[in-house]
Amino acid sequence: MRTPIRLLIAEDHALFRSSIVWMLKNLHPDIEVIGEAQNGNDLIQKAEILKPDIVLTDIQMPIMDGLTATKIIRERFPTIQVIALSLLDEPQMVKAMREAGANGYLLKHSNPEEMLKAIREVYAGGNYYVAAVVPFLY
Repeated sequence: MRTPIRLLIAEDHALFRSSIVWMLKNLHPDIEVIGEAQNGNDLIQKAEILKPDIVLTDIQMPIMDGLTATKIIRERFPTIQVIALSLLDEPQMVKAMREAGANGYLLKHSNPEEMLKAIREVYAGGNYYVAAVVPFLY
């Protein structure tokens, strides 16, 4: 049996965050949610302690946003991969997250299968950007 993918989720909306956690814990044994964060500052602290394989982070959060947190995580913990999860499908935000070191970008209206595909692809060493934002990468 393979070791589960260790995932840390940062999302300031508790209902949305809990829904993702419930789905992963109950339906996908190859992914282990090892922690949750409500803002970027909390995310950085938990990343240092928990050492996840992947961080799934919202971009717009209080105290510290996901963009700033991604830059810090990728500088301090280069082995931790980051996937952005956002409502924003704006070219400048997609480019900014990529430049910050994000390995993927999902939109919150993506279906659950796409989120799973992104997590597994990034864990395997790849990158994953939803089709809607791919044109913004170049």
